[in-house]
Amino acid sequence: SDVINDKVGNKVPRTLEFCIIPQTRENLLSNLKLKYHTDNYNRYVKPLIELGWLEMTKPDLTSKNQKYRTTERGKILMQIISRSKDAGK
Repeated sequence: SDVINDKVGNKVPRTLEFCIIPQTRENLLSNLKLKYHTDNYNRYVKPLIELGWLEMTKPDLTSKNQKYRTTERGKILMQIISRSKDAGK
């Protein structure tokens, strides 16, 4: 979890859980209490895509119907984070 926090902050578990059901960029950033801005996308969403924890539902990056969903790798990560929190209690 330290590596995750260093890479993209503590918003990772919340993002992955929220995106189990595909979400628009606007909804995703709003759920994180962030403004709908490219900098926030680049800081909090793009790294998760690059790590393979989130994926886009449309291959066309400019699609107005683009949504983001948690990948199988992201779901496994959620389980690991959950277990490490339980072990730390």
